Amino acid sequence: MCSGVAHIGISNHSLIYVYRKLSLPSDLKEDNNVCIRYFNEFNGDLFRKDIMTQPCNEIWEMENPNDIWIKWKSIFFKNLR
Repeated sequence: MCSGVAHIGISNHSLIYVYRKLSLPSDLKEDNNVCIRYFNEFNGDLFRKDIMTQPCNEIWEMENPNDIWIKWKSIFFKNLR
């Protein structure tokens, strides 16, 4: 349905996203649970703004990509609540 690249200013890395509709064959619908998210109300501009306004000062001082990812995730999800 939609894809794109959000240039969020973290080094030379950009956020690549994609979402699409999925449909399952009817024989699978009865046996499996599928978790989905509805993006009817999704606003890409607000999402980019939320990411760009996260307090990332501590992240700029880190060098290990794994530590950066863990810290960024904790900041982002903490601010969602």
